[in-house]
Amino acid sequence: MPAGPEVWPMLALLLAGAFGLTIPRWSDHLPPQVAARVLLGCSALVAAATAVILVMVALPVAGRSDVLADGRWSDVVFKQHSTVEVSIGAVSLLCLCASVASTVREVRRQRRSVAAVRAFRRRLGPAAGGLIVLPTDERDALAIDGDTILLTRGLIRSLNAEQRRAVLAHERAHLSHHHDRYTRAASVLAAANPLLFRLPVAVSYLVERWADEEAAQASSRTAVAEALELAARKPGRARFPHHQSVALAAALVAVERRIAVLRMPLSPVRPAFMLPPVVISAAAVIIALVLTERTMDLFQLAMIVRRATGR
Repeated sequence: MPAGPEVWPMLALLLAGAFGLTIPRWSDHLPPQVAARVLLGCSALVAAATAVILVMVALPVAGRSDVLADGRWSDVVFKQHSTVEVSIGAVSLLCLCASVASTVREVRRQRRSVAAVRAFRRRLGPAAGGLIVLPTDERDALAIDGDTILLTRGLIRSLNAEQRRAVLAHERAHLSHHHDRYTRAASVLAAANPLLFRLPVAVSYLVERWADEEAAQASSRTAVAEALELAARKPGRARFPHHQSVALAAALVAVERRIAVLRMPLSPVRPAFMLPPVVISAAAVIIALVLTERTMDLFQLAMIVRRATGR
C-alpha cells in the first residue's frame, strides 16, 4: 500500500462536504426540472459513495478482530498494510451506524406523515374533479395524496380569475410530477449523509420553481408572481397537515427569490452549471471504487498470509 493512505477517505469526505455546501449555487442556472433531477441523482451518488467509503474504512477493524474475523485473516497483514488506523476505522463504523439509524428514523417519520395526510384526505370525502374547496376564510392551497387539490374559500375570493388559474396549474404540476417524492428523497439522503444538509431546502425550492414555471405557461408569469405575493402576506393559515406535502402556499420556500425570478425575463440555460455536481459526484464514486478495490486486495493478502504462515 502507498504511504499516506488516509488521503483517499479524507479526499472523499472533502468532496462530499464541498458538494453539500455548494448545492444552492446551481439552482437558477438550469431549468428547475433538470436541476432537481440532476441534483437528486448526484446527491444519491455522493451519499452512496460516502457510505461505501465508510464501510471500506471500517472493514479492517473487523479484519483485525479474532472475534469478528473468526481467525481467518492474518493480523500481521493488517498491521503492516492496513489502509487506515484502527481508531479511524472505529470512528467510521460509528458514523456508519449513526447514518443507518438516522435514515431508518427519517423513513419511519415519513411513513407516519404520509399516513396522517391520507387519513386527513379520507375525512374530507369525495372530490369533484380532484378539487375540494373548504369553507374557511383563511387562505391556503395544498396538493395532497397524489390526486387532490385543496383550496380554501378565502383564497379563491382573494384571487382574480387568472391568478386562480395559476394556483390550480401550480398544484396540478405538483401532483402530475409527484413532487412530494422528490422532497421525501431529499430528506432521506440528508438523513443518511449530514453533509447533504442543504439538499432538502434546495430540492423544495426547485420543485416550487418547477411548478411556478408550469403555472406560468397556463396563465402568465405575472399572475403566478401576484398569487405568490398574496399567499406570502396572507393573515391566516388553514390547518392542513402540511408535512411531506407540497403546495403553493403551504411550501413558501424562498418566496421572494421565486417572485424575483418570475418578474425577470427567462435567463438562458447554462449547461456548464451541471458540470460541478456531476464531476464531484463522479470523483466520489471513483474514490469509493478505488478504496473498495484496495480493501478487498488487503483481505485477499491477509487470507493468503494466514494460510501460508498460520499467523
